[in-house]
Parts: sequence; structure tokens; C-alpha cells
Amino acid sequence: MTLFEISKEFEKLEEKLLESINEETGEIENPELIEEIEKELEKILSDKSENIIRYIRAKELSIEATDKEIERLKKYKKSSEKRLDNFKKYVVMNMYKLGKTKLETGVGNITISKSSKTIINEEIINKDPRYYRQETKIEHKFDKNVIRKLINNGEKIDGAFIEESSSIKIK
Repeated sequence: MTLFEISKEFEKLEEKLLESINEETGEIENPELIEEIEKELEKILSDKSENIIRYIRAKELSIEATDKEIERLKKYKKSSEKRLDNFKKYVVMNMYKLGKTKLETGVGNITISKSSKTIINEEIINKDPRYYRQETKIEHKFDKNVIRKLINNGEKIDGAFIEESSSIKIK
């Protein structure tokens, strides 16, 4: 039964309860009906609640498993990249031993090309200000904890407010 169907069922039970009320006296003609309706509502809600909890737990476990799989795949990717890099270095080393800078095959060519990159040891370079330095973007962030305290103490801050939300916890 869906939550929508449960709402409809609640409405039917409420109508049943209202029909059993004496319009003149306002009393319930059949007091056992209230107990019966309460038990029925409790059973419907209890059954649905169990399914809701099962669904949420299953989704949480699925998300957790996905996170673990992502981490496993990241490690596998890093390992594969490292193995490929080491293999390429091995090929270059052997080509140098053979005195070759280019190998041609039916599938493709292997060519050794020279490249260079700048390595900076920041501990050493920071000691001498003559070296070129580039200013990087400065990032400004608002301290949400300070803003929250100010708002809670009654201060009005334009552009900031405390948003209340609800969530469910399953233990």
C-alpha cells in the first residue's frame, strides 16, 4: 500500500467514525468502533513504516557500498596508471640501451621525445624573495557559526537567515 493509499484509507476510516456519531447528542453510538478504527490505523501505519525503514536502510547500504566501490576503483585506477607509467619508463630505458629513439610497427610507432618541467621546493625558494611569485586568487568565506550566533542573539543580518529543516533518522 502506498502512502497515498494509506491517506485514502485514513479518510475512509474517519468517515466511518463520523457516521457512528449521534448528531443530536454528539456521542459515539458504537464505542467499540473507535478501538477497532485505532487498531486498524495502527496496523496500516505500522506495516507501511516497516517498509519505509527497510527501503531507507537498503538505500543507505547501497550508497555506502557505492562509496566503497568508488574508493576501490580509484585505488585500482591509480595502481594501473602507476604500472603503465613504470612500463613506459622500462620501454624507454630499453630503447636507449638499444640506441633507438623510434620503433615502427604495423600497429603504430613508438618515439622517445624529450620534455622538461620545473620542480619547486617551496621551503628553499621561500627563503629568497628574488624569485618570481604570482599572486593567486584570495577566497573569502563567511563564518556561518559566527553569523548563526549573532542571529540567535537577535541581530538582523541582511542576506543571512537560519533555515530550519526536518530529516528522519533510523537506528
